[in-house]
Amino acid sequence: MLYSICNVKKGVNMKIMFDKEKEVFFCQSSFSEKDIAKNAGFWWSPEERFWYTRNPSVAKNLVEYAEESAVVELRKFEEKLNISKAVSSSIEIPSPPNLKYYPFQKACVDFSKDKDNILIADEMGLGKTIESIAIINYKKVRNILIVCPASLKINWYRELETWLVDNSLAIEIINGTSNESKADVIIVNYDVLGKNPWLNDRKWDIMIVDECHLVKNNKTKRSKEVTKLSEKAKQKLFLTGTPIVNRPIELYNIVSILGFRMKFWSYAKRYCSAVHTGYGWDLSGASNLEELQDKLRSNLMIRRLKKDVLKELPPKVRQIVCLPDVDNIVGIETSFKEKIEKEQKSLEEKKNSLDENTEEYNSVVKLLKDLDQISFVEMSKTRHETALKKVPSVIEFIKNEVLENTNKVVVFAHHRDVITKIKESFGGMAVSLMGGEPTLKRQEAVDSFQTDPNIKVFVGSILASGLGLTLTAASTVVFAELDWVPGNLSQAEDRCHRIGQDSSVSIYHLVIDGSIDSRLAKTIVSKQNVIDGAMNKNTTSDDFFEKAGTLISEKKDAVNNDNNKLDENFKKSILLGLKIVANICDGAFSRDDRGFNKLDSSIGKSLATRNFLTDKQAMLGKAILRKYKRQLPEELFDTIYNQPAEVKK
Repeated sequence: MLYSICNVKKGVNMKIMFDKEKEVFFCQSSFSEKDIAKNAGFWWSPEERFWYTRNPSVAKNLVEYAEESAVVELRKFEEKLNISKAVSSSIEIPSPPNLKYYPFQKACVDFSKDKDNILIADEMGLGKTIESIAIINYKKVRNILIVCPASLKINWYRELETWLVDNSLAIEIINGTSNESKADVIIVNYDVLGKNPWLNDRKWDIMIVDECHLVKNNKTKRSKEVTKLSEKAKQKLFLTGTPIVNRPIELYNIVSILGFRMKFWSYAKRYCSAVHTGYGWDLSGASNLEELQDKLRSNLMIRRLKKDVLKELPPKVRQIVCLPDVDNIVGIETSFKEKIEKEQKSLEEKKNSLDENTEEYNSVVKLLKDLDQISFVEMSKTRHETALKKVPSVIEFIKNEVLENTNKVVVFAHHRDVITKIKESFGGMAVSLMGGEPTLKRQEAVDSFQTDPNIKVFVGSILASGLGLTLTAASTVVFAELDWVPGNLSQAEDRCHRIGQDSSVSIYHLVIDGSIDSRLAKTIVSKQNVIDGAMNKNTTSDDFFEKAGTLISEKKDAVNNDNNKLDENFKKSILLGLKIVANICDGAFSRDDRGFNKLDSSIGKSLATRNFLTDKQAMLGKAILRKYKRQLPEELFDTIYNQPAEVKK
């Protein structure tokens, strides 16, 4: 709290005042008090013979000596800081029908309305993209340039289509070298800025630079291109989730482009602990970070953390990230799909023209069934190949978009070779967990991720890691591959979203735009959100297992004595077990050492696709599942069979 009058300490003559004309705080003090001003960050002026600072965050350090003129100015400074932390606003912002902004997103627009340049530094998962589009809607601008990593271009396009209120704005993605575009909104990735010099010939109402930590080095080509383009923009919005990192020197170029007024060496000495080693300057240090944050907040930065707005956020925030196509994946999938559909249509037409009692009719029916099996197997191969091809893009996303913004991440995939490739790319900072691994090794991986600050990435199988584990050290989940069963993905998400997690969990589904997975992801995420809304409870799958096990242990053979019907929780446990073993993600059973054997495959998968089981189906499922104990979580097996699970060998 700021003092309203000078609060002079006994025996201290120091006074802090403010000169409005020169916009400077200055200190009147005795010689014996010089260290007080110096240690607070004031500079000595030999000409004026007093200590001074233009930085309110420095003057705030000596607020107890401030006179009224300084207190008034420091109050204004405090108000600016509060605005940069605001989590709500009454500002009216146009939005599309049936869509609305969170209160903290409105506060971001309020913060930006009287500023030319801002740094939107909200924590990852709070919707910086939507905040930027809200600013566009509020200011009703037309010439907009968006610079982002290649992996986020399609995502920006889709968010703009969803959130822009002006439907007349034309949006275009620039890929590689392109002729000049007349579109109102241009989306371009960093790597091709220099290949499109026409971008520099246009004046931009707003220039948005996403993941702006990528221009931290002013010597790189991309940084020079962004700096050049920024000179043509009336307003600049830079987006990053990590504004104050362990090395503040990396922030200097970013805030300089945004007009932050501080000379390089002054910044380096004050905030980077700059020291000359005898071989050159070491600028890798950090000092006075709270002061730096105050200075940024009072000028151009708005930053809120998840914990600040947790009440406004749902427990899970899911987002589909469309990666660029590689090696014509979509074309290959489309060609295969069209081929199968053509063959199916031909056989259906032939079947309809035949008498049902003929041998030829039965032969065609068999061919149709065989074609279904062939298409399933071939599509499984295609999806596996697709997963392998997109691994480099997945790794790039994790490195540049996730780990630059958060400390730890959990990555889920299906195929063993995909998991291995992702894990190996992060070396000693990653652990992995796949099916069939010893219990001790599994626990070591979990413990390392939970407790070791050097372990940043956990890469696990959707099914093998989807139950019974606690991975709350991370609040970010990335799915490199999908599963066709929404429940399997929800179970995996709950490794992070469970007791011990004090943050909303951000979940990213990485898919190739236009691929089978991209269409599947939309359906799955929609179903998950509907299920979450219907359930409207905070219990996790593990809570369910515990409760179900308690209920079942009170019943002989899980039978209700009153009406002789099976307990519903018991049947849900069996259905979940069938879904896990069915592994219908893509049927790659032999590659993953999971799934039903040939004898049980047909009936097991048939039961697993159901939304609920009858009593007879549940008892049949129970009989089948006993064979697949090794593939079930111990808690679930115990729930179904009402006995301690044996130690897996």
